[in-house]
Amino acid sequence: MGLEMEICQQRHGSDAGHACQHLADPEGTPPEAVHPQALNHAPAQTIPGSITQGNLEGRYIGLTDLPLCDEGYYAINRYAHDRLYPSVQKVYSSPLKRCLETADIIYPDRYVKQIDNIAECDFGEFEGKTQEELENLPEYTEWLKGGYDAKAPGGETFGEFTLRCLDGLEEIFKDMMHDQVTKAAVITHGGVIMNLLSGYGLPKGRPADFALNQGECWQINLSTYLWQKGPVFEIVGRII
Repeated sequence: MGLEMEICQQRHGSDAGHACQHLADPEGTPPEAVHPQALNHAPAQTIPGSITQGNLEGRYIGLTDLPLCDEGYYAINRYAHDRLYPSVQKVYSSPLKRCLETADIIYPDRYVKQIDNIAECDFGEFEGKTQEELENLPEYTEWLKGGYDAKAPGGETFGEFTLRCLDGLEEIFKDMMHDQVTKAAVITHGGVIMNLLSGYGLPKGRPADFALNQGECWQINLSTYLWQKGPVFEIVGRII
């Protein structure tokens, strides 16, 4: 059985069955949405194509629930207008406004199920701050060193974030199998996509290998056989 998702960021069946998912990123890969270990650089740069005002200002925007800015809206709408996204039966989304708004632009006629565990990383006290505002803080310097247990004060560790994202993917896989959905889209964040693909995808790669520009997608295949052995899934390639 095939399952297809699109993460405008990004499981069970017979051994012969597989799930085909598209993972896309509405935000591009804003460095403020990715743990420093994931990209091996400080994550507070302003990235062209970021989709909220906070992104444009180079702020750490994790669980901060900002809507799309005008630049983000028009960029996603351009892809949707050109019909670059595959048709799907169901849409899953992070519960944050920027993803829900993205889902509504791309798939206005599809039911959207919110998945809490694919929300962006919780940056705690660093939320809404820029690198310039944080660079003299010892706790920020320590956090930038990375590591599985590294976290911003009041936030979640890199390890907690990664396992939470995996739980979210598991929830989506089970829901697709239950509802006999073979093609779906997942609307989530750059950090979620990079951590999932680098941690559980085949062929293996570094997190930065899976960075996306705003609105781009990855396609993955999920099979019961690989999931039970891993959990791992096959990375098919980029769609957009």
